[in-house]
Amino acid sequence: MLYKRNSFQIWVRIFNFTSIILASALLLTIYVELSLEKQKTAYPEPLSFLDQAVQKKPSKEIRAKKSGLPSVSMSDLSTFLKVYKIPARPILGDKSPALRFSIEGKLCPITSDKVYFDVKKDELIVTDKNTGSYLEIKAINKSFLEIDQYCELGEPFSRQLHKNYRLPINLLKSGEIFSSLPFSNSQEWEFLGLNMFEDLKDNRAYLMKICDQLYNIKTGDSLFFDKSWKMGTSFSCPYIYFKEVSSEKAIIELWDEKDSLYNRLEVKKKYTPKKNLRISDIISDVHLRNKDQISFIVDKHKIFLKEGEIAVKRGEKWVLFSDSVDDFKNEMYIHLKEIKKNRDILINVLEKNRTVVHNFVVPVSRGSFAKKHTSRLEGKS
Repeated sequence: MLYKRNSFQIWVRIFNFTSIILASALLLTIYVELSLEKQKTAYPEPLSFLDQAVQKKPSKEIRAKKSGLPSVSMSDLSTFLKVYKIPARPILGDKSPALRFSIEGKLCPITSDKVYFDVKKDELIVTDKNTGSYLEIKAINKSFLEIDQYCELGEPFSRQLHKNYRLPINLLKSGEIFSSLPFSNSQEWEFLGLNMFEDLKDNRAYLMKICDQLYNIKTGDSLFFDKSWKMGTSFSCPYIYFKEVSSEKAIIELWDEKDSLYNRLEVKKKYTPKKNLRISDIISDVHLRNKDQISFIVDKHKIFLKEGEIAVKRGEKWVLFSDSVDDFKNEMYIHLKEIKKNRDILINVLEKNRTVVHNFVVPVSRGSFAKKHTSRLEGKS
């Protein structure tokens, strides 16, 4: 009986001892897990926020995760980070182009050799503060940017992740227009083609319609914005440079006032159909006044023109053309190109857009043009 009682007490002691050990192990496990969780909260992996830019678009699986932001692999950076170069304005000479990172659809300046990233209102941004996630520029070549990506992990990790990239340097594609004023309506700009009026004066130029205003342009010309677009150059205003102008298109470079945004725009010629026009529908009663002057009637106005002169319809009036008051809004231009020795006259008629010209050869004598030559008035148009 005594033996059985001692044996029972021994088993009770063993059970109590085992329970204490198991309870201690459980408490230790809980303590370790809580400590690690606290450390993760205090020292999150710096690169984890980079995935926010990726989360919003393609991956529903990432969104479904409930354990917080997942860790981002170093290779994810190249999937959404692009590098663009912004050439210097032509007036700055040989100044090197500036580089921009394209993040969240915005161009961010690269201001130093070490570029830090942060998240602000769920958007990835370039920041001046040390976030532990950054890029270091190693080399800049014409076609690519060599950079190192670093991720500094604090305690308890105490290590640094590193990866090397070669990101291609791009120019913005034609038609990629930034929306800031005064470029917001640049998709509506029109290239009208050769300005025939200027061509008649042996000054080959082209017409560009920008914000409902017409401009004479040629390769190398530029405009700057100061309340309105003006011909000329500027270091600090929004700026347009006509890199290439031909009969078919105009290639335009655009800068904002701080040169933080750049674009390259290609505008193809807008074709205007040539109307059938008869000289008799425009002028009448043409008289040869002397060897270098004629007179004629147009819209009940009597006009005198010498060789090379141009009559302009401005509103309801017809006047002689003057460069100083020409505002491209005139309705029609009649240009007396030449009085030939046989008394034929060469007349050019230009329509309002100045890109269409009608050429007429009109026979005339000292008599009444309207009475004697009505059957011979039609010219080539």
